[in-house]
Amino acid sequence: MTISMGFSFPLQVLWRNANLALTQYFFLLILYLIESNRLKIKKEWHQSSLLISMIYIYIILLIFNSVWQTAFGFVKISEIGSILVNFAFPLFYFYYFNKLASDAEIRALLMTMILIGLVHGAFFAYDSYSLLVLHEKTEYSDQAYMYSQMRVTEVSERASVGYRSQGMLESHAITSGWIALSCFASLALIPYSRTGLRILSILVFGTMLLAGLNYTAIFCFTIIILLIECNFYTIFAGDLSWRLIRYIAIVVTVVVFFPVVLGSVIDELFDESFYDTLLDLTETQLSFIAGEKEYSSSYTNTDTYFGGLLLGLLAFPINTIEYPLSLLFGDGFGSYGVIKGGDYGCVETLHRFGLPFYVAIQYGLFRMIYHAVRQCYVECRINPWSNPWLWFATASIFYILLTESHYSIWISKSILPIFFLSLALYNRHLNVPKLRWQTKKGFSS
Repeated sequence: MTISMGFSFPLQVLWRNANLALTQYFFLLILYLIESNRLKIKKEWHQSSLLISMIYIYIILLIFNSVWQTAFGFVKISEIGSILVNFAFPLFYFYYFNKLASDAEIRALLMTMILIGLVHGAFFAYDSYSLLVLHEKTEYSDQAYMYSQMRVTEVSERASVGYRSQGMLESHAITSGWIALSCFASLALIPYSRTGLRILSILVFGTMLLAGLNYTAIFCFTIIILLIECNFYTIFAGDLSWRLIRYIAIVVTVVVFFPVVLGSVIDELFDESFYDTLLDLTETQLSFIAGEKEYSSSYTNTDTYFGGLLLGLLAFPINTIEYPLSLLFGDGFGSYGVIKGGDYGCVETLHRFGLPFYVAIQYGLFRMIYHAVRQCYVECRINPWSNPWLWFATASIFYILLTESHYSIWISKSILPIFFLSLALYNRHLNVPKLRWQTKKGFSS
């Protein structure tokens, strides 16, 4: 099941068949039929009314928008199948892992995620090396481009010589996301006391992200590691831990010295200016952030990155004037409304869900992240790390939300199931009422 999820896009590329995306749900159905007899005797987990309400609203929006847009001819009937596979079927992960899955099954899934993430990371690094150093495209990159062109009328070049790789999945953002989520899976399984092994895992997966040169992913991954893994939140409690100091030293060392050492070795062996290419790409990205360089986007061709983001948000009410329902209920999950696939994930998600639900989902998810960090902080004082599944869910959802600042990766066929899996783990293990009467230094209710 996990293998078919993580390699969903490569399987479609190699066999040129989009129906292979359904493979993971076929295996999930088999697991459900095997385990359904345990439903009556399964432990009743803590149920979050907020989370269940969000799931119900998501389902209502999915059905409502699909029905009315199809009825009025805005969405073709043939497109409904893709909407169901991409956005409805992942809900089965929430149901199964909320009601039926055992800890052993969750552990097996995370272990498989780690292996898949290593494969994705290895190819990501090799493909970047091939494009930047050898100035050659791999055979898979050409196959993936042709498959994407077959599925979509207009598609940009998947990988260009002299530029960063897209990896094995649909885009570099999604490939980077899988690598990051796989790292979080490894940290959930490694005991909290095994600091050296946890650092090694971060270095391995972090190096793969660095090799892929996805700066948004590198930034979001670093934030997650510092905030959750390194106990950065303890600063707000007035407690600067040695764990945080050690991790910061390691992160700085890797970020600063790894590109320099790797670039020097490659330059020496292959007589290629890899280091100069790396500096040019980094300088370009930093120029976009600082507003020193014009940023071409779907909203303007002569603006900075943050300027384009602001224009995208301001354009939302203007775009909904023609179809007022979109303001309340969003564009839905089909081709209706604003063209999706641009550089501003949060703007696209706002258009998909509409203003009320977008605000509600952002509030709900960040509220759950906050309480999860509090719960981990309290419980790890007693038994570090006492709730690894909650750690994985928190890191995964937080990462997906952070990447919305640039790209939307949650819509991917291989990411959205993990998102709903994480929500199921929240529903099983996040115990907000328990913390209402507990007060800890820096976390008083």
